[in-house]
Order: sequence, then C-alpha cells, then structure tokens
Amino acid sequence: MNKQQHIGTPQRFGSEPLYRGFRDDWSEQPRPFTVTIAGVERHDGEKPTTYVVNGHDTESAWAKALAWHLTDTGMLDCYVVAGESFEGTPGADWGKEWTDLRTA
Repeated sequence: MNKQQHIGTPQRFGSEPLYRGFRDDWSEQPRPFTVTIAGVERHDGEKPTTYVVNGHDTESAWAKALAWHLTDTGMLDCYVVAGESFEGTPGADWGKEWTDLRTA
C-alpha cells in the first residue's frame, strides 16, 4: 500500500482514494470537531446544518455527523461542506446556529 492510501477510505476500483487532503490526525483521545452539512434544504435556499461531534480524526467526525444527519432527515442528498468544517468548536463570532452532538 502506498503512503497516499488510507485504510478505511472509500476507493474506486483500481485507482486513487476518492477523498484526498485529509490530515493524518488520528488521536487516541477524542476531541470536538465542527462539521457543516448541506442537505436538500439547499435547493430551497436554506443554509446548511452545523453539528459539533467528538471524533478521533477528521474522517470519523465527518462520518458521525453525516450519519446523524442522514438518520435525522432521512434524505441521502447531502454532503459535508469542507470549508465550514474544522477541528474544534465554533467561536463566539461563528454567527450561525449549531447542534451539539457530543453527548448523543
């Protein structure tokens, strides 16, 4: 396996991983991540939904937030907004509502 492939990363048959750019940021201790997801509401001009989840790395945090969103809405048409997703919690200047799922 070359260094660019990650175990558990979805891959196309015989090619590079689908997702690139994830940091090798796994840690034994879970920590908060802010994950913003755009769902079907975007087609009506509504803003995406932001969650704060605990994760061991970026990939697990994104997966946890996506799973929650899919279960909550029942809609498959959604994706993580990478530019609004980051390690940590939103600061006081975030200016948007968010849902804390760290105890869920």
